[in-house]
Amino acid sequence: MEIIQEILAYSIRFLISTGFLLLALWLMVKIQKFQYNFPGLLGAAALAGGLDMIPYIGHYLALPALYLCLIKVTREDMTGVVFTAGISYALVFVMNLFLIGSLMGDLRPSFLQARERETIAQEATEENETDSETSKSAASNQTANAPQSVSASVAPDKAQAAPQPNQAPAGLTLKGIIKSSKNPMAMISSGGKTYTIAIGESIPLDSPAGKAKATLETVEDSSVVVNIAGEKVVLKRWQGM
Repeated sequence: MEIIQEILAYSIRFLISTGFLLLALWLMVKIQKFQYNFPGLLGAAALAGGLDMIPYIGHYLALPALYLCLIKVTREDMTGVVFTAGISYALVFVMNLFLIGSLMGDLRPSFLQARERETIAQEATEENETDSETSKSAASNQTANAPQSVSASVAPDKAQAAPQPNQAPAGLTLKGIIKSSKNPMAMISSGGKTYTIAIGESIPLDSPAGKAKATLETVEDSSVVVNIAGEKVVLKRWQGM
């Protein structure tokens, strides 16, 4: 099996070198308007290509053989034959470079791929920052509520007597906060729909008493205050997640 593969590799190399040399010789003969016959050029290219495959001394044998073949085919003097063979080998060298470059493909990095990687990295960084801010706000709210729980366990009578904040109606949750110095906004979910409203704007709300409106009054870092039928309700972002 290895012998067959080696024979196939040498055959492909011989066909490529013979083809390139034949094309170069034909172009030079046509440009200089030498007389020629195609079988003679093919034989000269095949002989030179075969001798070139001999290690170390192959090229030194191929050049004299190619000169003699060209003299027989074109009937020209030695000067014209040497010039034709030299330029033909130069063209073969260029063809080999072009073939190698085509097989290697484009080695430059793709601009679109680099831009996509930068976009993905930026989005991942923004998501991590958002998650860290959410975790910090949740931890701070839990820490702030911890003393209240301790004081309630120590003095249950006082905790029962203290006024409780109004509970948010079912289905009304805070999805997000958009902080802005001019016009802060909040994303509130009600009835399966999410609304983005600014301070002073209202959204429809289904309550046991019937239809009502929830009006946004204030926007804090992690909570908002809405007015529902004259009652102020505090919505916190970490409670709705």
